[in-house]
Amino acid sequence: SNAPSGCTIQTKSVGYTEPGSGQRYNFYDTAGLYEGTEGRVDRRLAIKQLIILLKQLEQLSLVMYVRKCEARSLIDDKSIDIIRLITGDKVPCICVNTHAENEYFLGQWWQNAKEQMTRIYGFDGGASVVCGESRNPLLNDTLVEKREESRIILWHLIRTHMLSTPLKIIEN
Repeated sequence: SNAPSGCTIQTKSVGYTEPGSGQRYNFYDTAGLYEGTEGRVDRRLAIKQLIILLKQLEQLSLVMYVRKCEARSLIDDKSIDIIRLITGDKVPCICVNTHAENEYFLGQWWQNAKEQMTRIYGFDGGASVVCGESRNPLLNDTLVEKREESRIILWHLIRTHMLSTPLKIIEN
């Protein structure tokens, strides 16, 4: 969604089978943990929904912290602390910035911020991706190429950082 506030109100599950390998992936989109006053879900409710999901899943291979923002904007420390608390700091966590339409080189943000993002926030990897369309129809052809590049970057990030054997993170 291109809405200014978060678009996920309740947890959504999406299954994906990778072409060629047949590897099955399950992705869970949750309400933002800290969207501020502009968010659509109260932070406490978002945390409660996340804990319920994790109890149902019992195990994880990777956490993707997805931010719809400019790559230069700050990370919310509280959200990272919650993620690390829940995962026991044993599940890899990557940061993905969406809406990177203005980045000339999609890897630029992570290369510039890698030291800070790893040292301060504990991210294991990161990337900026293009996922939307431009309001300017003349740019959409260029964005098709950037979206395909983004897909490749994101899959590489997932494969590189996910645990081959998921870890059990919460006792019921």
